Amino acid sequence: MGEGSALDSGGMIGFVIFWLVTCCFLVIPVPKMRSLVYIKLVVFVISAIAMLAWTLTKAGGIGLVARQGSTAHGSEKKWLVLRFFMLGAANCATFASNAADFQRYAKKPNDVILGNLLGFPLANFIVALVGNFVGSSSTLIFGELVWNPVTLLDMIQTQEYTSANRAGCFFIAAMFTYCAIFSSVFENSLPAGNDIAALFPKFFTIRKGFFLCAIISFAINPWYLLGSASIFVSFMSSYQIFLSAITGVLLCHYYIICRGYFNVPELFTSSRDGAYYYTHGWNIRAYTAYIIGIIPNFYGFLNNMGVSAPIGVTHFYYMAYWVGLFLSGVIYYISCRIFPPKIMFPLKEWHEPKNYIRPEEEAETVEVLEGEENVDVEKCSVEKTSAGNKASDGVMISD
Repeated sequence: MGEGSALDSGGMIGFVIFWLVTCCFLVIPVPKMRSLVYIKLVVFVISAIAMLAWTLTKAGGIGLVARQGSTAHGSEKKWLVLRFFMLGAANCATFASNAADFQRYAKKPNDVILGNLLGFPLANFIVALVGNFVGSSSTLIFGELVWNPVTLLDMIQTQEYTSANRAGCFFIAAMFTYCAIFSSVFENSLPAGNDIAALFPKFFTIRKGFFLCAIISFAINPWYLLGSASIFVSFMSSYQIFLSAITGVLLCHYYIICRGYFNVPELFTSSRDGAYYYTHGWNIRAYTAYIIGIIPNFYGFLNNMGVSAPIGVTHFYYMAYWVGLFLSGVIYYISCRIFPPKIMFPLKEWHEPKNYIRPEEEAETVEVLEGEENVDVEKCSVEKTSAGNKASDGVMISD
């Protein structure tokens, strides 16, 4: 497979089989995979507990693993703690920028709050904790740090080729595979399909975008990204500078510029007078903020890819995600203040709708409410008209 590849011929065959199985699931409508995702959660918890218990037992217990001394000291240790703390936050960049791609399937807007505030950070913490214990156990079992759990399973089976080890490796690996399939679908294919369909709606549907993403996955040679822990960490910390700048613009636009409001009909019109047509279809403010958000971190990005740079650049790059996030958001806000978009509200107002009813369905809805309850239709109409016609400096809402 070439120097630096994490796969041999057998591994490549496994990758192709995994790729084909994943493609089979891409033809299933996303809402119909709900039960499969719930099963994945259960399977993942079982596999993590099994892997943790097995490796700790082989290492002599959690006490021996936890009492291992640190190999880094002084300022080196402090910078490593800061680096991986920030890297952990940057690892959430994909979720922060792509969450809406699957959270939009929620029945109510508030259904996602508990998962965002509690479920997601707690799950990340537990996974990181289990991963550290399993990785640390490998130093006691084999005398070297094995960071890849699949490689660790292979070494366990190779060291003691017993029926118990073979069965344990098979079932844990099978559970890993099941979890990886749906992680690939929901964390890679689904966001890519949505983005590709949005960029080229004339040529791609969301499902076609899924398969285009699958094809591109071969072109990036992912087997080289797993060649070593350092390469994988470098990759993980590299794409954060691009996603952080996107996230900064998205947060600023929704929470500060439009104050939670989107004119849904305007989102689906190609009219040059549309609120979201901007400059020939391009929001120059957003692209400007995106590029400026990347610039301060780009030297560190090159250093991460092997270009020589002062140690100060390396340390600054540890905080690249937050620098890109805040800088892009601030630049976008300033540009919107200088060149106001058609939809922009004062900070003291909040316009996120509780529900959206298409204009052609509004009359039917009012009739139903009037028939079921004693509703003041005139009052509803006045409130709706008042809310729809709110305007301020630099604000325009087209109904």
